[in-house]
Amino acid sequence: MGKLKAYKICFDGDRDVYNPGEVVSGYVLIELSEPMKCRGVRIKFEGEAYVNWIESEGSDDDRKSVSSWARKIYLDEVVTLWAHSGGENQKLPAGTHHMPYQLQLPSSGLANSFEGDHGYVRYSIKSNIERPRKSDPKTRAMFTVTGVQVNLNNVPEAIYGQRDGDEMTVCCLCCASGPITMTASIDRSGYTPGEKIKVNIDVDNHSSRSIPKIEATLIQRVKYTAYRGGNMSSPRNKYSKERVSTKSGPGCEPHDKSSWREQFLPIPPIPASGLADCPFIDILYALVCEADVTGTPFGLEVTLPIIIGNIPLQQVYGYDSNSVDYPPIPGGPAPSIEPHPLADHAQATAPLPPPPSYESLYSGQTSVMGANEPDDENWFGQQSFAPR
Repeated sequence: MGKLKAYKICFDGDRDVYNPGEVVSGYVLIELSEPMKCRGVRIKFEGEAYVNWIESEGSDDDRKSVSSWARKIYLDEVVTLWAHSGGENQKLPAGTHHMPYQLQLPSSGLANSFEGDHGYVRYSIKSNIERPRKSDPKTRAMFTVTGVQVNLNNVPEAIYGQRDGDEMTVCCLCCASGPITMTASIDRSGYTPGEKIKVNIDVDNHSSRSIPKIEATLIQRVKYTAYRGGNMSSPRNKYSKERVSTKSGPGCEPHDKSSWREQFLPIPPIPASGLADCPFIDILYALVCEADVTGTPFGLEVTLPIIIGNIPLQQVYGYDSNSVDYPPIPGGPAPSIEPHPLADHAQATAPLPPPPSYESLYSGQTSVMGANEPDDENWFGQQSFAPR
């Protein structure tokens, strides 16, 4: 864009993941090939939870589109990085400018960054160069806030295993064949990303139908709550479902059996269960085990609820609060881990899982562009984002 060669928001240490209570800091980089008329350079810190969808109501000529939405603001602060008091003809000099910024995040009340089908929790830094009688160049950088940590040691049911089953009888030409049964079990109910769910499945097929495949899938279900026209007295819900991780295996022939023993389903980078401090979005997980039955529209299905946390179970790994050596987020404090009241170091079965790597979430990049930004020739900012 002419004289403006670069306009970018940078984070100190290339760090873009922050805990509540930490300081977000960096600088705005502006590179000019020649002086630019400028009233000021401003930066805005934004954080919000937003849920929205549009539905059609009525019929025929009375049909109309109705928006349901909800919003909660976490950050909304504007800071002037550079300003000149000499009037409209004052100019920002040519060359490269580094304009530092910093923001102290609140120590509580911030929801974890999240991107979903019908809503999100986003944190961003926006900047504009205010020019007289011309449109302002703009840029943006997104960052991740970790929000409330889910410590599985504080969730009593996380350590307990689960087991459940399903049964069906297949009819063939008015005659019922023998039943098909499936049982599924897991060693515990609470996990963190990077761990693996140990799955056992038994299928006993007394029917004349084959079962070509058995599948175990970690499902993420998200509940969104919004309000018709923003009216808080008219709540509405929408749900989405994502297959996070899947493992498949062979089934069995008629009058045969199939058994999975200690099959491990990996857990990719995913947000923790729930979404504390966000009243409009709730995240749930479940392990769904399925067995397809040939020639029928239905199969067997067993669902086992799963809790995803940020801090692993002490009882499983046998660590204590003084032995954990997780490095902090660069520039941030080390995570604290409270001892689990049921911890028994003799029951340690595995090394502590690897420390958090802050990879992008499995769902991938999401567009964060506003309605008019794609066509704005003065736009320099980030176009897509995935929380980490």
